[in-house]
Amino acid sequence: MHTAIVTTIFLLALSALFSPVATAMDLKPYAGPEAPLMAADLKQRLALWRSLTIDAYAAKGSKDPRYDADMGRLLEAAVAACVGSTLPPLAKNEALTLARRLAGPDGSSDPLAKWALFQLSRDSNRRDFLEAASQAVKAFEAEANAGKNPRYAHLLIIYPLVELLDSWGRAEKPDYHENALRHAGKLAAAISAMIRNGECDPAPSSLIRVARNLSLNHQDFGEPIVSAAEAALAEAKTAPWLAAAMKGALRINNAWAWRGSGWSDSVTAEGWEGFNRNLAEADRQLGEAYRLRPQEPLIGIMGIKVANAGTSQATAKEWLRRSVSACFDCIEAYDTARRFQRPRWGGSYAAMLALGCDSVDTGRFDTRVPWNLVNCLEDVIDDGHSMERQDEMRQALAAPRIGAALETCLAGYAKLDPSSAGNHVILRVAYLWHAGRATEARTELEKLPADQRDVSSAKRYHLDYAVILGVGNPAGDF
Repeated sequence: MHTAIVTTIFLLALSALFSPVATAMDLKPYAGPEAPLMAADLKQRLALWRSLTIDAYAAKGSKDPRYDADMGRLLEAAVAACVGSTLPPLAKNEALTLARRLAGPDGSSDPLAKWALFQLSRDSNRRDFLEAASQAVKAFEAEANAGKNPRYAHLLIIYPLVELLDSWGRAEKPDYHENALRHAGKLAAAISAMIRNGECDPAPSSLIRVARNLSLNHQDFGEPIVSAAEAALAEAKTAPWLAAAMKGALRINNAWAWRGSGWSDSVTAEGWEGFNRNLAEADRQLGEAYRLRPQEPLIGIMGIKVANAGTSQATAKEWLRRSVSACFDCIEAYDTARRFQRPRWGGSYAAMLALGCDSVDTGRFDTRVPWNLVNCLEDVIDDGHSMERQDEMRQALAAPRIGAALETCLAGYAKLDPSSAGNHVILRVAYLWHAGRATEARTELEKLPADQRDVSSAKRYHLDYAVILGVGNPAGDF
């Protein structure tokens, strides 16, 4: 079955589990000049990954000056990719080319070269990405099996192991299941060692991110990982707030491991029991983590997920408030809230766009918060077409507030960076066209030279330039 169809069926199947989410909220109280921003956390995480890679390689790496110089440049790019920062000083394609050379058959056997290739291959096709993950794991394991003391932190092997475990899905076939279990065992051991060694201590949010990014597709994979991590947290005497936050994240993932991804009527009684038990424990842990550490925004993001499963003692809106008050420009919080406001989860396109408009009202164009409206706009257009809800989509987009807020948003960013104004044309075209304002969409599109009307933007926004310009035949859902 086509992947898009499978995904749609899966999401529709889950929709019955979720209660209606909060609509918009006034964000201005959290947007003041003294509002905490993500820059501090990003600085911590960047320093952590640099110490575990660049500094570790400088202390224990090749010592060949020419090769070391290349590795230094490569690791700078890989670390930036790892934390979602800009890639200095290499362009992405140049960094990927360098990674393939250094990590290839004729390159170094140093695990960090393989790890860098894995990090930089995330936007490659799935097969190449998983091969890079496999090669990174093999390189770390080969060094360990050679009887050497590991030169590098266990945290480095965790992420490629996560991707490999995820690739097995629920692994229902006996031989697949056995292979997935081996990966889960390796992952449990690596997470346990990472916690006991305090590898994330310089940037505590990195520990929570490990747990959040797990894909536990089956309870047989989830249970040993949860047990190993919780035992390690107790032994290491991890700070109570951090231990509770990580346990909450682990339990959310394990809840879905028990439930599975099928239709509701395909879930066993045991699966529902495991699902509900883990979500209830996740809510308890997240409530305790927030009580101890209200300034950590990731706690609120996880709370939004639990609340939308109908399990939390706090509402989704309250968890969003907690997250943005802890860190105003934590974009993950806005993204999570927006996704759960889709109609399939009991929300609406109007609610999604209202959150985007409220984001613009903060006026904080020095952050990415107002751009949340553009993210909402893109999601509404894509969801409206993929779910065949174009009429509902068009009605929501036609609300006067949306157009006014979009112009405010684009003008705010163009004022800070005048060169960005040209990139906003297609955004306006997409909004006008899908809001049913065809004549205005055509006028806007005519401002853009033909050689700048790229195909990728047309596909992204479900546009047909020929139809908009009146030189082609309407093709329906393009």
